[in-house]
Amino acid sequence: MGVRRGWGGVITALAAVFGVVGLVSPASAAAGPSAEQLFAAADRVVHLRASAADRALLASVPEVADKVVDPARTKVEFDRGQPAKAALAGGAGTAAKTGVGAQASEYNWAYVKVTYYSTTGFQVYTWRQYVEWYYDYVVVTGWKNRLDFIDYNDGTANFSPGFYTNYADRPGGRSAVSVMQKAVQHCWIQYGCWGWSYPRTQINTFYNGTATWSSFV
Repeated sequence: MGVRRGWGGVITALAAVFGVVGLVSPASAAAGPSAEQLFAAADRVVHLRASAADRALLASVPEVADKVVDPARTKVEFDRGQPAKAALAGGAGTAAKTGVGAQASEYNWAYVKVTYYSTTGFQVYTWRQYVEWYYDYVVVTGWKNRLDFIDYNDGTANFSPGFYTNYADRPGGRSAVSVMQKAVQHCWIQYGCWGWSYPRTQINTFYNGTATWSSFV
């Protein structure tokens, strides 16, 4: 009888333990992804290598997904001033002086602005390159200004000082290119910094005051 009571106590104790395990296991299984998993998924998104599984993983933590820059969602805006219509009406060379050393007859401006959104469509930051250049309808004669602006930042994009890349063609040709590239470290308040991106914009200016652009996320 004593033995039976002893085994009964053991069985009761085991049942209690397994009951606790049964209660704890589902909660453990429901625990969210680790910081390392989130970092890796976010890095693949920002470098255009994300899978559906990566996006699902990030979506499981909305406060993180709201801050992951998704290049597939970028919005690009480009604008420039209008060249002098009187000079253009006469054709190339109408307002020309004598080439590179001559006083420029006109200058114009242009900018390319890129707005970066998260995987869930929230705005993360907006960066703009702005240029002003001189031209004489024969060549680009000089740069007046080359600037960049951070128009908006939600606080999770940390821009390194200066530029990752910054160069411009020397004047004197029928076109001149201005390139700017930044280094941006991305961070989350909850987990820390998870990766870098290197946005790059290019503005192509021309001898007649026109301009085009390209952008690389």
